Amino acid sequence: MLRTVPGLMLLTTLCSPALAVTIGQVDDFQDGATAGWGAGTQSLLVTADGGPQLAGDRYLAYESNGFGGPNSRMVIPNEGPGNQWGGDYLASGVAAISAEALNAGDTDLSLRLGIADGTTWFVSTEPVFLGANSAWTSVAFSIAADAMTRVGAGLSDFSAVARSVGRVRLISSVGLPTVSFGGTGGLQGEVIAASIGLDNIRAVGVPEPSSLVAAALVLGGVFCRRSFVH
Repeated sequence: MLRTVPGLMLLTTLCSPALAVTIGQVDDFQDGATAGWGAGTQSLLVTADGGPQLAGDRYLAYESNGFGGPNSRMVIPNEGPGNQWGGDYLASGVAAISAEALNAGDTDLSLRLGIADGTTWFVSTEPVFLGANSAWTSVAFSIAADAMTRVGAGLSDFSAVARSVGRVRLISSVGLPTVSFGGTGGLQGEVIAASIGLDNIRAVGVPEPSSLVAAALVLGGVFCRRSFVH
């Protein structure tokens, strides 16, 4: 049983870095709110039906127009004060962010995840391709030094950023994206006319060693059974 001492708990809270993000947290949009995704000038909405579970499954929808202005780019930020996706990813053990994604438009999407501590951005080195007019698809974005590239003018290293994430963005960009305001502003998605649906955005941890061993034993058993079948 976990026990806490009020004074000790307060001291720990004051001395420890914020751990807002936790393994297993999920934004499923079933309450009808955007869960902090999107900027105030963007036309994001929560659609009542049509998520991965179809009827009654709400999801986040966004359409970029490709013309200019606040809805011109395919970029979906979550970076308000105290947002649930900020915090220390290394201490919390969060190794990836997964989601269900729908491309409801006629334009292919090259999805990337970006994280920043303030002015230094790291973004997925390789994009996740989501073809035009595709059905709901499971996607995942690794949050690891060997899977992300620093972009813009910020100088923090990956470890420093991952320990103090304050800004998170999902974007579409075929190549590595740019950062506004001379490299110290926001991560920029492509200026593109496209449509996306997102649901069940989830914080994923690294599998426990025991789980990896169990999986290896299962696969080994399958291999052995197949080896003796002629």
